[in-house]
Amino acid sequence: MADSRDRSALRKLVDEVVAGLGSLTHRELNPAFQQLGMPPVPDDAGSKRERIELSLGQVPEAELPQVAQRILERSPVHVSPSRRYQLEDLLWAEDAPPEIPKKARRELARALDLSELAQHHDRFLRLLDRFWIAEDSGFSFKELEGLLVNGTRPVTLRDRIERHVFRNPGDWSTEDLFDNLGVFEAGDARLARFLEGLVSADVLLDEHLQEKTVGTINGHLRAVGVELRVTGNDGGYPVFTVVPTRLHGSRRPKNIIFASFTKPDIRFRSSVDNDIEIVGGNPDDTLVYDREVPIEGLRWRDLHAWWQDAREISSETEARGALYQRLLKSLPDNSEGQKNLFIAYHQILGPAPGDPAPCPKCGCTGTTGPSRSAAPRPCCAPAWIFSCCCLTGSASSWRSTGPSTTPATAAARRIRASTRTWSPLTEISSSGGTKCSASATTNSSISMPPRPFCGSSSRTCSAASG
Repeated sequence: MADSRDRSALRKLVDEVVAGLGSLTHRELNPAFQQLGMPPVPDDAGSKRERIELSLGQVPEAELPQVAQRILERSPVHVSPSRRYQLEDLLWAEDAPPEIPKKARRELARALDLSELAQHHDRFLRLLDRFWIAEDSGFSFKELEGLLVNGTRPVTLRDRIERHVFRNPGDWSTEDLFDNLGVFEAGDARLARFLEGLVSADVLLDEHLQEKTVGTINGHLRAVGVELRVTGNDGGYPVFTVVPTRLHGSRRPKNIIFASFTKPDIRFRSSVDNDIEIVGGNPDDTLVYDREVPIEGLRWRDLHAWWQDAREISSETEARGALYQRLLKSLPDNSEGQKNLFIAYHQILGPAPGDPAPCPKCGCTGTTGPSRSAAPRPCCAPAWIFSCCCLTGSASSWRSTGPSTTPATAAARRIRASTRTWSPLTEISSSGGTKCSASATTNSSISMPPRPFCGSSSRTCSAASG
C-alpha cells in the first residue's frame, strides 16, 4: 500500500484478528501460524499472547497483505462481518481501482430495474451477503439492549430487504436498496466487484438479461472511463469484468508458453478461438499454461496448482520442488546471468503464493532475425515472462495495472522489506549473482530487480492474446 496510514490500519486490524488465536492451545498455535503464513514460535517462548505477538512481529511489512488474505480465505479463528469488510477494503485498495464517482453511481442505480436483478431470491441475497453487511441492525447498543430486554429480535438490514424488495415488490427502488447497503459511499474496488457479481450467471440466469443489464451499467460507467467487458466464460454464460477504458487495451492473454528447451514452432489452428498448436519436438520440451489467466495476473499458487494437476503429483512440496527444477533446467547453459537471477529471486525474495510468477520464456536462442527494416536484431534477450507485465502490455483489467502491483515495484519493495532467506515455495536456500540482461535490443546488464519485459511485440512466444 502506498499510504502508510492504510498499512498501519491493516496491521492493527490483523493484530486484532490474530489475537483470537489465544483461544487455541499452545500446541495448536504453530499449525495456526503456518496456516496464516506467520513464522512458528517455540512453545516455551512465553504465554500464548506473547507467542502470537512475537510471531506477528516477525512478519515483514511487505508480507502483511498476504497474511490478511489468508485470514479471509482460511482463518482458524472467527472473523466478524465488519472486520472482514474492513480487511477486504484495505487489501482491495492496493489494486488502484478506477474511480466511480457518486453521481455516476446514483444515476446508475436509478437506471437499473430491481425486479430484474432480484428475481432469484436466494442468489441475490447471497450476493448481498458477500459484499455488504446485511445482518447489521443499524441500532445502537442501548437500543439493542432495550429490544432484548423486551424479548424483541432486532430488525436487521436483511429483514428490511426481505420486506421491501421481496414481500412487497415496489416498496424500494434500486436506488433505495443501494442507499441502505452503502453502495454510494463504498470503495471503488468493492463497487466494481459487486457490479461484476450483479451481472454474473450466479445472479442472472438469462444471458440476454445479462447483456441488457451490462448495457445499462456501461451507459453510465463509460462516461467516467470504466466499463464491464466480457473476459471469460462460466459454463456457457459470459463473465464480465470491470476494466478501465482510458488505458491501452483490456484483454488478457489466453495462453502462456514458457520454459522451452528449444525455440518451438507455434501455429494457430484458429485465430478467433486462440487455438494454438506446437509442431514437432518433444511435447515436454515446452510448457504451456493452458488455464484461464486470473484477473490479477498469473501467481505462484496458480502455476503450482496447474503443475501439480498436470503431473498428477500428490505432494504439494514435491510439486513445488519439481517445478523449480524444471524451470531452472530450461535456462540456457551459456547464460549464467539468467540462472543467477532465477536462484537469487527465490533466495532473496522468498516468493509467497500470491506473488506474480516470473517464468523463463520460450524461444530465446540468442539468434538474430530480420526486423521490418531488414536490419538484424537480437532475439528476446531477457528470456523472462512477468505475467502482470504481459497483462499490462496486452491489456488487462485495473487489478493488474496499478502501480502498486507491477512486478518490478513489488520485487523492489520486497527486497527492501524482507529479511527472509528461504523460499516457502521451493524450500531451497542457495546463493547466486544478481545481474541479468534486460533489453530486447541490447545486451547491457542492470542490477536486479530487472525491468519487467514482455518479449517480442507479437507476443507469440511468450503470451498469445486472443
